[in-house]
Amino acid sequence: MAQRSDGDQLNLGFLQVTLTPSGYVGGLLVTNRQGRPLEFQCTTPVQPNRTQEILYGPTLKP
Repeated sequence: MAQRSDGDQLNLGFLQVTLTPSGYVGGLLVTNRQGRPLEFQCTTPVQPNRTQEILYGPTLKP
């Protein structure tokens, strides 16, 4: 089997953001070329404050 350099590595990332009654919840899954998980991160519900709603407006919507 031929050796691969680090530049040949392929990772795929999947991002999901959902609006729940408690706020926005997000998750990120990063997998390698074979689909094996390398990293998983998730958030607790986040509520934007009024300033953020004014600054970011409709871009806050998933």
